[in-house]
Amino acid sequence: MRYQRYSGIIAGFTDPYLILGASTTQDDELVFAGNSAAKMDVRLLDGVLKIGGSASPFSQLSRDELTNSWVGGNLGVGTDNPRARLHVNGDMMLPRASVSSVGEPGEFLKWGTPTGPGIASVQLAPDNDVQGLVFYTHPSAAYADQAVEAMRITAAGQVCVGSDTPDGNSLLTLAGGMASREVKVTVTAGNDKVFESDYPLMDLRMLDHYVSTEKHLPGIAPERVMLQEGVQLGEFSIQLLGKIEELTLYTIDQQKQLQAQQKALEAMQSKIDELQTQLDTK
Repeated sequence: MRYQRYSGIIAGFTDPYLILGASTTQDDELVFAGNSAAKMDVRLLDGVLKIGGSASPFSQLSRDELTNSWVGGNLGVGTDNPRARLHVNGDMMLPRASVSSVGEPGEFLKWGTPTGPGIASVQLAPDNDVQGLVFYTHPSAAYADQAVEAMRITAAGQVCVGSDTPDGNSLLTLAGGMASREVKVTVTAGNDKVFESDYPLMDLRMLDHYVSTEKHLPGIAPERVMLQEGVQLGEFSIQLLGKIEELTLYTIDQQKQLQAQQKALEAMQSKIDELQTQLDTK
């Protein structure tokens, strides 16, 4: 008979039909079939609920079966051995997804193989009752639970790399070196006032006394302040530009003095030559 493998309720002895009962070779089973040879099978086998299809009601579930292990509470798609609450063996499309934790803070997303190195994760980070994000890397599979923080974004949108605490109101805090081919700093003002006619250029004798006493240039923060507070790159660049412009003015002034001295020497040499000529003619 066509349904000799099953014992239970059979509805419909010609296509379509429904079988509800137990197979002689499997556990409890629910079979749906239509006019074609293909079927839909819901099977309970060894405490595992399997949902899938096959070419005929007499064949096993296909490799594309949907497996749900009620013992472990794991749901598997495309696999009969799910390793997590949801295990998808294949591609997955999520036009929109929301990830949240209920009653278990610190939930995170992980990327990578379950056994290989280089697994990365993103975890929620409480920040004054609001949430930020922390990005981790895992150096090896043997220490997959020992995550290394690589970057974090606070709830205020501040990005920290190499540090878990933003520097004041800075949008980017980088605790370490940075390699860049080009850096552009936007400034709000320059230092061309140095070339104005009324600019109070310090006399070189006064400048000599200042640096001998203070051990730094006027208008530039001393070393102890730089070490304690750091340097504002844009502001510091403008200050250095001002000192270069002052140095240019000193150089121009010295050149003028040298030219005046050269003219005086030439005039004196002319007088000497004239006197020498008069002595030679006597």
